[in-house]
Amino acid sequence: MITSASNTRVKKVAALNQKAKERRQEGKYVVEGVKRFLEAPEEEIEEIYAVDSFQNAACMEKLAGRPLESESEEVFRKMRDPAASLATL
Repeated sequence: MITSASNTRVKKVAALNQKAKERRQEGKYVVEGVKRFLEAPEEEIEEIYAVDSFQNAACMEKLAGRPLESESEEVFRKMRDPAASLATL
């Protein structure tokens, strides 16, 4: 569980979420929300983050065998796009 907003991975996701230049350089993007996560091509998913209280049967099915990194609500808010309502990668 990630508990610090200053964690390197948290900062990286936040940068990808907020800066188009970062997304172009890395060749990566962030999807936010259950719907977009379920629509994301499986072969493009590298990391998955969710609040530690997250529960969704459809998402759990897609997660089967994949590592899920959980974090506190505070850390999750740091990672997300300020213009979006939910976050997932």
